[in-house]
Amino acid sequence: MPFHHVAFPPPGNGRYSDAKQKAFDELRGLVEQHDPDAIVLARFMQILPPEVCRAWAGRAINIHHSFLPSFVGARPYHQAYARGVKLIGATCHYVTPDLDAGPIIEQDVIRVDHSDTAATWSAAAATPNGWCWPAACAGTWRTGCWCTATRPSSSADRTHLRASAHTSGHVCGGR
Repeated sequence: MPFHHVAFPPPGNGRYSDAKQKAFDELRGLVEQHDPDAIVLARFMQILPPEVCRAWAGRAINIHHSFLPSFVGARPYHQAYARGVKLIGATCHYVTPDLDAGPIIEQDVIRVDHSDTAATWSAAAATPNGWCWPAACAGTWRTGCWCTATRPSSSADRTHLRASAHTSGHVCGGR
């Protein structure tokens, strides 16, 4: 499968600006050409419009870097640190129009203490984050899996999207 790049506008241009809608339309078209059983959102960091959530219902999954339903949205480890939690983790869930509120597929946690910082918790959480993806995908889908990942580009005004197809049992995980 060929590599595709879809440019999304920088943050601050409105949640569903015309440029962002155009990018989602392009992405949706690319995904639908392949009709995958799963759409794995790895480091995508975009809130899907409701119509995309409906079109991909039961196929789009996301990993959230906290033990949902706690600490929804951005900077969950900072939220958890401020709250004084003793366990942090990862939650793999189906994507719905409600942010980080879809049905939970898999979770994992690790114990932490406050001798560290929220920043070091992020590094420590690589273990549950890395475990949740394959556990959520293993045996769930039998055919193609469409994985997306975003990386900051060298310029501040673009987000790079990487998409590739995988066979059952192989998960991109944003790498």
